[in-house]
Order: sequence, then structure tokens, then C-alpha cells
Amino acid sequence: MPGKIMENVILGVTEKHSRDNTVIGHSQHRFLRRRSSLPKLISFYDKVTHLVDQVKQVDVVVWGFSKAFDTVSHSILLDKQSSTWLDKSIIRWVSNWLMGQAQRVTVNRVASGWRPVTRVVPHGTNLGLMFFNVRINNLDPGIEYTLSEFTDDTKLRGAVDSLEGRGALQRDLDRLKSWTITNCMKFIKSKCQILHLGQDNPGYTYKLGDEKLEVSPVGLG
Repeated sequence: MPGKIMENVILGVTEKHSRDNTVIGHSQHRFLRRRSSLPKLISFYDKVTHLVDQVKQVDVVVWGFSKAFDTVSHSILLDKQSSTWLDKSIIRWVSNWLMGQAQRVTVNRVASGWRPVTRVVPHGTNLGLMFFNVRINNLDPGIEYTLSEFTDDTKLRGAVDSLEGRGALQRDLDRLKSWTITNCMKFIKSKCQILHLGQDNPGYTYKLGDEKLEVSPVGLG
């Protein structure tokens, strides 16, 4: 019980710091108080519809992260928290809370030795969702088109009437792939899809790393 109380205290301080200092980017609508995903989703597709009504060709990329909460590196998370100018005493508490974990496997009543846990946001904790938001908060820099992050997936849209427009979208996908490598995260292949919209859309083929994006007949999410 004392641990849960401290988690709530740390969560409150971290959320207030994030709001007061605009730590969490405007593209993020994952698990955030006072930021509902629904209005953002409606706004995202409203802008897509507006572009199509202007006889623009629009491509929408949708993807999700694989085992998002199980791949959070503690060292990367702590570095990102430090970069937000969060109070050092809070970061020390979080470091002790994360680094003090260990796990072992038991099979047929035979247990392995204890091993330190160097990644994974603990399940069922009050801090897990906030930590994940901090982890992916630097997804936006360098992105040329519009990126919007939701609970289950992330969407990227762009007008692709020209070769330059299609090239810009591919460059964004290349940046996103590089980001996952740097941050030790992976995409869910089955959730990485492209939606081609607009009259005479050529259906350009895009790649996320070495994988070609599958074409989706409908918008996911």
C-alpha cells in the first residue's frame, strides 16, 4: 500500500511538470488526462477529408508498436526523464523503483536464479502509462508530415500529388524506423499499413525498413 501511495504522488508531480512545461507533445493523445483521443481522431480524418475534397491525393500510414510496455529500456527512460528537467529527486526515486526489480522462472517447482530486470514497465502500476508517453515523446522531431499518436496506434498523413510529396512521406517512414532502432522498439508488422485516398491516387509503394507496407482497404482505428 505505501508503494502505491508513492506511485500516485510521483505520478501527480510528473503529470503537473509535463503540463506546466509542455513536456508531452501535441501529437500525443495516448493515456493522457484532459486529452481525449476521439476529438483528435475526428480532427485527423476531417483534415484528410478536406484534402480529398480539394481533389488531392492523400496517403495515410498506420502502425503500432510491438509489446510496447515490455520493451521500455530503463536507462533510455531515465535519460529521457532527465532531459525534461524533472526534479532530480523524482528521477532518483524512479531509478531506485525500476532498478530494484528482479525476476526468475519456475518450472515443475524448480526455480532459476534471480535476474535483474533492465526493461519493462511493471504491469498494474500507476506510473506505467506515463512512462510510456515519456519514452515515445521524441517521435515527432524531423517529421515533415502530420503525425498523430493514439491509444492503440499512430497515424501519419500527407498529400502525395507530387513525387516530392511521396518522397517526403517515405523520408518520414525512414526517420521512424531509425527512431525505433535507437529506442529499442519494434513495429507490429500486421498493424503497419497504408491507406491510399483521393481520385487517381497512384498507390505508391512505401517501405518501413526493409518491409513493404501492406495496403489497407479501410482506415484502421
